[in-house]
Amino acid sequence: DYCLRVRETGLRVIYTPQANLMHWGSATRGVTFDDAEHIAFVTRYPQYSDPYFSEQLALKNGIPECRGAQFVRTERAGPLHLLLITHNLNLEGAPLFLLEYAAHMVSHAGFSIEVLAGQDGPLRSNYEKLGAQITLVDAEPVFSSPDEEIFHSRIHDIAHTLDWEKIDLVVCNTLMSFWGVQLARSAGKPSLFYIHESTSIFRFFEEKLRLDLHHLAHEAFTSATRALFLCQATRDYYEDDNLHDNFRIVPSWIRLGDIETVRAGQDRRALRQKHGIGDDEIVIANIGTVCERKGQHTFLRAIKHFNQQNHAGNFRFLMVGAREGIYLDLLKRDLARLKLENVTLVPETDQVFDFFGASDVFVCTSYEESFPRVVMEAMAFRTPIVSTDVHGIAEMIGQRQQGYLVKPGDPIALSRMIWTCLAKERSGKSLTETAYSKALRIYDHRKVLPQHTAFAREAVLVQN
Repeated sequence: DYCLRVRETGLRVIYTPQANLMHWGSATRGVTFDDAEHIAFVTRYPQYSDPYFSEQLALKNGIPECRGAQFVRTERAGPLHLLLITHNLNLEGAPLFLLEYAAHMVSHAGFSIEVLAGQDGPLRSNYEKLGAQITLVDAEPVFSSPDEEIFHSRIHDIAHTLDWEKIDLVVCNTLMSFWGVQLARSAGKPSLFYIHESTSIFRFFEEKLRLDLHHLAHEAFTSATRALFLCQATRDYYEDDNLHDNFRIVPSWIRLGDIETVRAGQDRRALRQKHGIGDDEIVIANIGTVCERKGQHTFLRAIKHFNQQNHAGNFRFLMVGAREGIYLDLLKRDLARLKLENVTLVPETDQVFDFFGASDVFVCTSYEESFPRVVMEAMAFRTPIVSTDVHGIAEMIGQRQQGYLVKPGDPIALSRMIWTCLAKERSGKSLTETAYSKALRIYDHRKVLPQHTAFAREAVLVQN
C-alpha cells in the first residue's frame, strides 16, 4: 500500500517513461500468501476506489471490461419512494435480503418505502420500524388466472389499492413477484426485478401458473427497467429474455461489522450449553430452511455413511431451520429408518448466528441456489464450509480455497469431504481466514449496497 500511503499525505504518484523502476517482487516479505495481509489492507482502505479507473469499466477476474450502458452521478435522482414486493415476510433468505435492502435505502440513501406482501410473517415488525406501510395482498388469484385477460384484470385490482402518485420505483423480489413488473408497467413506473432462483421459468412455474401464461413471466424480464442477478450462473438461465440489454449482475452482501460485534460477544461454551451441546461434541450443522431444494435428505444419508466409518470423535449433527410440512415429515421418517441418533432438528429461529458460533463445520447440501446468504454468513463467522458446488456457490467458494465442494446428491462424497474438512482443521490448515478475507474484499455491505442504491436511482433516471 506504499502508493496509497503516499497519496494520503497529499502527494501524487507520477509515472514517467524516462524513469527505470526495478521491482524486486516479494524480496522482503517472501512469496507466501497471508490472509492477514489482505484483511489488514481491506480494513485500512474499506471503500477505496481508484480515481483513475473509469466508472464505465469493471474488473472481472482482474481484467477490465466495459460495463455497457450505465448512468453515472445517479445522486441527481434525489430521494425516492420505493414499493417493495415480496411473496412473504418469513425468516427466509430472499425476504431477509429485501429487509436489509430496505434498511439501507431508508437509513443511508434517504429513501422511503412501502411493502406489498403476499403473506404476513415475523419480519413485519422490522419493516414497521423502518416506517414502512405494509399492505397484504392475496396473489393466489393472479397465479390461478385462467387466461391472460383475467390475469391483467386481477393485476388492475391490486393496482387500485396503491397510491401511485407517491411511488417512484417498484422493486420486485424473486420470481414469485414477477407480476409486480406487470403492475409497475400498468402504472407507468420503472421497476427492478431481483432474481434469486437458478432454474428455468418452465420448471419454476410448472405447478404455479398455467403453461399458456408462462410468457407473462418471460415478459417480466423484457419489461423490467433492470433485471438484477446475484451471479452469472443464475443470469445464464434467463439470457434468452435479455432482449433490451437490461440485465445486470450485482452481488449480495453481508454486514460484516454486525457479525464481528456478535462474534465478539459470543462465548462458545455458553452457546453450546444454551442449545444442549456438550463441550466434547464435534458439531456439523446444516443451516437453512428445510425444504426439498436444499437437499437435507442427502445430508441424512451422508450422516449414515459418516457414522459407519467409526471416525474418532463424539459427533453431533444439526439441521437448523426445520419447518413443518411434508418434506420435514419425510426427513423424520428417514431419521427413524436410518437410526440416526446423533442428529438434532432445530426449528426455524431468529438466533441462527448462535449455531455458526457453536459449530465446527457448516454444511450446505442444496441442489439449487443463486447466492445463498448462509454461505456468506459461514464465511463471516469463520466457520469451515463444506457445500455443494451448484450455481452461485461455485463463484463464492473455490475448491479447497475458501471451502470444500462436492456435487449435489452424492452422500458418500459429502461424508468424505466433511471428514477431510475436519482433518484439515485439526492439522492447522484451515481455510476460514481465506474465506473471511474474500467476504471482506467482495461482499462487505459497505461496498455492495451502494451499487444497489445506484441501480434504484438509475432505473428512475432511465424511465424519466
